[in-house]
Amino acid sequence: MGSLSTQVSVIRFFAYEEKVSKASKHTKIMLAFEVLGQGWDEMLGGAEFDLAIVDLLIDSVKDMLAKNKVDAADIASIKTNPKLMTRLKQEAQKAKRVLSANKETVVSIEGLYADFDFKHPITRERFYAASAHLFDKVTLPIDVALARAGVSKDKVEGIVLLGGGTRVPRVRELLTDYLVGKPLKENLNAEEGPAMGTAFRAANLSSAFRVRHIGLEDISSFPIGVRLKNLKPTTAEEKEFSKRGTLFPMNNRLHKRRGVTLAHSHDLHVHIFYEKDAPLPLDTTSDLGWFEVTGIKAAIKKYTLPDYNVISPPKIHLSFRLDASGMIDLVQGTATFVEVYSEEKRDNSAVSGDGQNTKDQKERRHVVTLDVVRHPPNDVQWYDAQALELSRKILMELEEKDRSVIDTANTLNALETYILETRNALYSNKIVEKISTEAERNKLLQALTQTEEWMANC
Repeated sequence: MGSLSTQVSVIRFFAYEEKVSKASKHTKIMLAFEVLGQGWDEMLGGAEFDLAIVDLLIDSVKDMLAKNKVDAADIASIKTNPKLMTRLKQEAQKAKRVLSANKETVVSIEGLYADFDFKHPITRERFYAASAHLFDKVTLPIDVALARAGVSKDKVEGIVLLGGGTRVPRVRELLTDYLVGKPLKENLNAEEGPAMGTAFRAANLSSAFRVRHIGLEDISSFPIGVRLKNLKPTTAEEKEFSKRGTLFPMNNRLHKRRGVTLAHSHDLHVHIFYEKDAPLPLDTTSDLGWFEVTGIKAAIKKYTLPDYNVISPPKIHLSFRLDASGMIDLVQGTATFVEVYSEEKRDNSAVSGDGQNTKDQKERRHVVTLDVVRHPPNDVQWYDAQALELSRKILMELEEKDRSVIDTANTLNALETYILETRNALYSNKIVEKISTEAERNKLLQALTQTEEWMANC
């Protein structure tokens, strides 16, 4: 349970034996895990619990302003005051953390509105009551994940907690009750765990790091479909061609291939998309782009009579790959032509008496590799040379700003050191006292003080 959403994965851990090397008879134990199912709630996270406390604070702020005879219109519009709302959200987050370890806390904000200070006590019970609608949804993603994984609740050995939202005591109570008393797995740092796991997974995939290898079998959370159409419109006499199907269903293993084969005589427009029933995140388009498959018409012209005895349309085979990152690609397209030819064969069987020539019908296959060009979805543009140059320019400007900030900080530190050393010298260095008058030293001290004040306002 993170700041904005809650995600649940049903994981199966297992071990298997693997040879130390191809020539060795010895084996070693390898650890691995596979994702069986996933569920999530995009509107259930730590920020939603913060907002529940904010709502409590807003009611109290309105009461405070009303007692101080603030205009009713100003009171009604406090939610549109960005400065006030930002401070309330910051204090609400702090209060939530305090209430995770204490039963009550006090939110205190100086000068929240005009010159009015704000102070309001909050108990854990009030927080729980305001968040009841959120607590009701805590275990729902688990039910969805288990259903998709085909695993019953009694088979679950434990729940590993990740994300700061799991630190709310009521959330832990609900999860413990869900597993009917089984202890929660709290051996990972809830905040650092995801980052550490990502780094370890990257090290496993890299050849530059020597870490213990742990296998991973991940799945695609969304079903992916394909629609085939002719690249160019057909003539009035021809029937409009369209074919669709599901390439990779939900929970399909990643790093897998799937092929589509059809008899066809025209270049193809291959559209890839998430299926309508895919539980996509909010504001996520289902469009995954399309592929332009050409070379079919040209190959048909080549493999025709009189040079080749091909009388049927070619078999078009499209090979799709769902890579380890869940990205789909059309890796290859081929057109296979079946040529029928006759081969003479002399029959010297005893039944026929004298030898006769016969013709055998045989087939010869010709495979042509088609041209495949990928086109991005409508909301994604290719990263061309112009965009690359613009990104490089922006990065250089940001680097220059960072360098300027560092140089300024180093310069201010050096100036501050100089001021301290000079002031100490004016007070304690006897040589300085001998070669200068008190008026000169006071004048220099005044200049140092003015410089310090200038630095404080930088």
